[in-house]
Amino acid sequence: MPRHITSLEGFIRKLSKITSERQNQTLVFRGHGRKTFEATPSVLRVKNHIKNEHLLFRQILARHPQEFMTDSSTFDRLVRAQHYGIPTRLLDVTNNPLVALYFAVSSHPSDIGSVLAMRPNLSKQKYFDSDAVSILASLSLLNTAEKGTIREHLIHCKGEETTRRDFQVTLSTTDKECIEKFNEHEAVKKLIQFVRHEKSDFRPIVDPLDLVRTISVVPKRLHKRIEAQDGAFLVFGIDVPPSAEIVNDIPYDEIAIAPSSKNRILKELSLLGITEQDLFPDIERSAKAITKRYS
Repeated sequence: MPRHITSLEGFIRKLSKITSERQNQTLVFRGHGRKTFEATPSVLRVKNHIKNEHLLFRQILARHPQEFMTDSSTFDRLVRAQHYGIPTRLLDVTNNPLVALYFAVSSHPSDIGSVLAMRPNLSKQKYFDSDAVSILASLSLLNTAEKGTIREHLIHCKGEETTRRDFQVTLSTTDKECIEKFNEHEAVKKLIQFVRHEKSDFRPIVDPLDLVRTISVVPKRLHKRIEAQDGAFLVFGIDVPPSAEIVNDIPYDEIAIAPSSKNRILKELSLLGITEQDLFPDIERSAKAITKRYS
């Protein structure tokens, strides 16, 4: 088998091998037009966006409140804000590997593409109404100083310097003293306040471990694009590392796509109904696709 996939058939063979080796594991997928692209949420790719995350989110809510009137949670509002182009701490993934393959071959024709087959374990698979999801989504409402304070308390929770990986290994939800100490800080109390605004019965205590996780979320299908792309999301915690470090939270297998074969695979996918018009069912994209077809 060639080092890089050159056909849809080759992709399916490679994927079948991965799934046979990862039995009883749920997979989610993401496609990159360039293999060198990082699987990082959009708000974490630009320094000023990181600094102004809370302002980006609040301003779109303030300027277009009618667009968010039906959303019942911060997570739902983040999903919609991202749909309209606001950078968020959500990373788009899909349950359909062919959709991920489309994104890997539909851009950057001269570059090696890739599909990531991510393997979140059961503890990191949540639904839209999970408390853990509400906590991570509410981080978007804290300013940089508040998130920085929480990060410091996370690291020093046990009174010792530790790496993120060590923290996840050593910290336990049964460590009541650490959890109680962590929840005494004002920034954590503010985070709890945001969560309780949408969940009045939320138990007013946060396990520090919940804030350093990357979680795979099954969302509501709030708009047609999520439905068409069989979409899901990864929501990143407060101590998000550079993209390569995603493997520390959710391991993945990578399938590389030969640049010279991208156009061929794109045509093969179109025979299966995986096209721009199908994946982006809004009228603007449909008009673009129809015009392209007859040009």
